[in-house]
Amino acid sequence: MNYLQNSELYKHWYPILPVSSIQHDNHGISGIALSMPAIVGKDGIEGTVPISLNSQEEEAMQHSAETLENIIQENLLST
Repeated sequence: MNYLQNSELYKHWYPILPVSSIQHDNHGISGIALSMPAIVGKDGIEGTVPISLNSQEEEAMQHSAETLENIIQENLLST
């Protein structure tokens, strides 16, 4: 058997993966699902991983969130 599979460290290891989840005031974005790094455990998202963005990256992310929100609103109004 692999040593890591029996170690305490391995039993409590949680991967950090890009996961789509609704944002709650993340870089000024709320209510829209974006793929962001998250700590994933056996029950799902255990926590989020803060990321630092420069002003250009933050503006691009906010633009993406606004675009998604507009598409959602357009589709809700058309049904």
